[in-house]
Amino acid sequence: MWNQHQKLTASDGAAGDYFGYSVAISDGYIIVGAFRDDDKRINAGAAYIYTNFRDEELNYSEISVTPSAYDFGETETNTTLETTLTISNTGTGDLSLDTITITGTDASDFTITTDNCSGQTLSPEAECTVTVAFSPTSP
Repeated sequence: MWNQHQKLTASDGAAGDYFGYSVAISDGYIIVGAFRDDDKRINAGAAYIYTNFRDEELNYSEISVTPSAYDFGETETNTTLETTLTISNTGTGDLSLDTITITGTDASDFTITTDNCSGQTLSPEAECTVTVAFSPTSP
């Protein structure tokens, strides 16, 4: 039987963020997803990390992607445009990256052309890059 000892809330939570839509628990950490968090851009999403460690014991990874949003603008059909995204570890512990993938609406119009990140472990302050091509197949 489980008993509630503490209530987890988003420090910047707002109605409609869907805080708690996804939850993962492992090795003293709880990660709570809010897939419609709007702090960075509309429905960008956020992940909140909680731990039962004291601050001085805490090593955590924190991912940052630059640019956080990119607009390819008006692009003609069968034209290809590329941009490079930089993924950085801004935390104090190692960041393990699995496989970088593209999902969502019209995902087939995007291709990863260069991937220096999948399967990498980034130490604090380290970064890697992924180049994404956009080639719309319909207007």
